[in-house]
Amino acid sequence: MFLTDLGRGRERGSSSSIEKVSRTIIRPVALLLFVVFLGIPVLHRALAAESICNRGDIFICDDFATITQDSTAGGWYDWNDVSKIPQVDTTVGLTDSRSIRLDLAAASVPINPDNGTGAISTGTIRHQIPNISTGQTLYCRWYAKWSNNFQFVPGGSGAKHFYIWAYAGNGGPTHGDWQHRFRFSYRNPTGCCSGPFSNPNIARLQWDVSDNELGENIAQTNLTAGPWYAIELYIKVNTVNVNDGEVKWWINDVLQGSYTGVNVRGVNGDGYTKDATVPFNAVSFDGYFGGIETNVHPAQSIYYDNIVCSSNKVGLAGSSNVSPSVATGLTAQ
Repeated sequence: MFLTDLGRGRERGSSSSIEKVSRTIIRPVALLLFVVFLGIPVLHRALAAESICNRGDIFICDDFATITQDSTAGGWYDWNDVSKIPQVDTTVGLTDSRSIRLDLAAASVPINPDNGTGAISTGTIRHQIPNISTGQTLYCRWYAKWSNNFQFVPGGSGAKHFYIWAYAGNGGPTHGDWQHRFRFSYRNPTGCCSGPFSNPNIARLQWDVSDNELGENIAQTNLTAGPWYAIELYIKVNTVNVNDGEVKWWINDVLQGSYTGVNVRGVNGDGYTKDATVPFNAVSFDGYFGGIETNVHPAQSIYYDNIVCSSNKVGLAGSSNVSPSVATGLTAQ
């Protein structure tokens, strides 16, 4: 009946109606079937606010507008990891009033170690990505905001910001033990390492290699409490045991650091590699670190919103970055 009607429409000269059906139904379905045929995983696209989410190379695209607390339906896991629970915030957001919030308890005295205060952990929230292995690239962009009077304490509470994981499992619900990982954390320019810091209210983003800080080498952007920052990172995965990987990161689309000839899943990952042959297969927002607290701080929060992960550059929300219509060579277990 559908084809007969199309035929009749053509006979009547209603080519505009046919083109409309083709544009709104046939072409999108054909593209989806083509993507599925190639085995390209479309893992999670819950974000309608950004047109970039319609690109064929997007792995994660979420503004948390429909996410439910503790639910894994949207592909987010580890809600109750390390006894801390990330929250779906319904009052703060980049373009609406929803985001993911990670909370830190107050540290009223210098702490070493935590002694059960809960002041050094925000908990974590994790999402699977396609397997990213030798020669392949990953870009992840998200927006982050820190609560008023937030105190950045590198080496102590909330020191870590974002992880890329290589799990023995699939990076999703059955992730297994992690085999190597890659992380970004904060660096405070007003003190060294674990502090104390003369100004704990500012920080810079660094590529954190086994607690050896590889900071920005292109530009220096201070992170402060209050505004939203667009953070994007990029890795090109090295050949196993060969220093041919790459690392870059941007804040508000300004390049901060750029390193080449590195081993991102070995000695230049975070230094705790178990099996470097395992591909990267998950990312997480994570403020946890079990180091020394040298600066006291009140209860405080970190907000994350509008995360997009891709095999190509993402850019700022609302940007018109163009990339291939489909990704190639990527598989999910």
